This record gives sequence, structure tokens and C-alpha cells, in this order.
Amino acid sequence: MIYAPPIQVSDDGMFLSEDVFFLGFPHGWRMATGAINNGFPLPLVKKGIVAGFGFTDGTILLDGHNNPGFSGGPVVSEQLSQQAGMPVIIGVVSGFRCAAEPVIANGQQMALPWKQNTGIMVAGFASRALDVIRANPIGAPLK
Repeated sequence: MIYAPPIQVSDDGMFLSEDVFFLGFPHGWRMATGAINNGFPLPLVKKGIVAGFGFTDGTILLDGHNNPGFSGGPVVSEQLSQQAGMPVIIGVVSGFRCAAEPVIANGQQMALPWKQNTGIMVAGFASRALDVIRANPIGAPLK
């Protein structure tokens, strides 16, 4: 039998500058768990803050350093989780914002830039993710 802890999904009560945590498997890394977590790997946990939300496309902007492998992971509200007495998922990580920075070698700028992680993460409202899952219970078609 697999034990699933109670989890609530809501974006009601989210506010700017709120502390959040996001979970994922950056670069494919997984924490070895042994007998805990029913043998499933544990994700790495990072912290950020809500930097912006309320956009018409359902985007939440987070200030937190993300890496490849966190996409699809939950964004958990610290404040709402304390109030509810259980984890409250407010969003789903979809990526991070990059900025092209020049690469200089021997005093010369190279033709290809380096993509720098700006620390701005993009997430979608968890309620919208649930709508997609409910509308496509066996999986969303790839486009």
C-alpha cells in the first residue's frame, strides 16, 4: 500500500513577496531514499518568493534560482501550508528566464553567447494545471 500525504491545491490567498518552495530533480539528480518514501526518490527542495502573478495567461513569476529538472515540479506556499496544516500547492514550475550574455576570449567577443539564468522562474497556477489534467485524464496531447 502506498501512503499519499494530504495535499491541498489552491492559489487563493497567494500574495507578492510570499515565501514558496519548489521541488524537482535538477540535472536528473535524485536523493537516495532507501526504506523511506516507499522507495521513490526524494526531490531536491529550493526556496523562492512570489515576484508577480495575476497575468491573464495564469503565469506566476518567482524569484528563485532554478535549474533544468524542476519543470513540472510543484510550487508550495509556506504561508498557506502553515494555515492549512498540510502542503498547499499554488503552482507548477514551467521554466526559468535566461538572458544572453557575451562570451569573451582573449579580449574578443565570441559569436555564440552564453545563456545566463536570471533567477526569474515561470510557473503556472496549479488550478489551471488541474483543469488540463481533468480535461485529459489519460494525458495531454503533445503539440
